[in-house]
Amino acid sequence: MRFNIVQAIQCHKQSLLSWDVNDCLVNLEKELSIITDQALEGEEARFGERLIQFASENLVTEILIHPAVSTLSQCVRNLLSSFTRHRHIIHAGYTFQGNGSWALQDGTFSYTDFSEAFQEIEVQRVIHAYENGISLHLHCSVEGEWTRLPKESFAKACKVRVNPTDVLTTGSPSILNFIKYLEPFLIPSTLENILESSDVVGNIRFSRPTLYVFPGGDRFIASF
Repeated sequence: MRFNIVQAIQCHKQSLLSWDVNDCLVNLEKELSIITDQALEGEEARFGERLIQFASENLVTEILIHPAVSTLSQCVRNLLSSFTRHRHIIHAGYTFQGNGSWALQDGTFSYTDFSEAFQEIEVQRVIHAYENGISLHLHCSVEGEWTRLPKESFAKACKVRVNPTDVLTTGSPSILNFIKYLEPFLIPSTLENILESSDVVGNIRFSRPTLYVFPGGDRFIASF
């Protein structure tokens, strides 16, 4: 897997720079300044999952930090099926080398998962109702099949771009301040928090070579 906090922050900044105010008809820098001034902390759930939501007259923003699979899946479906002219998706977390799947706190979110969400009846109904009037920018790792998305038949009715080029200025104060606002939330989880200890005690049978990670850092010893 590839990721560190510095890369995440840099990825956030670069991914925001592709926003074209002429196409989206929304001044992103102004909207980000409003969010930064609000300094919302959002809702924190299990294992450090955090959902920050903010809506103005021009922009709806959802920020997911260390999400569970179910949370991310639902947010993606909600976004794709919304009556929104432009959708801007940024993934700046762990990515598996090779298949490009996004590593979440309790599983993975793959290109196939995203494609299936895109093909749901409600999503396709909205896209075809506004054929060629909806744009989607997806920023993520180049690993895997993500760059195929604009060529898929189910995405032909909207304008899809993966990792589009920059439009805004790198040193924009509003973007830099927005990134600084997010920085305190980007805290790596400790192994003890991710791998909970278990009260179950017993024998485990293996029929093939196995790597078993004991949860909770209990320091048990085993040989197979």
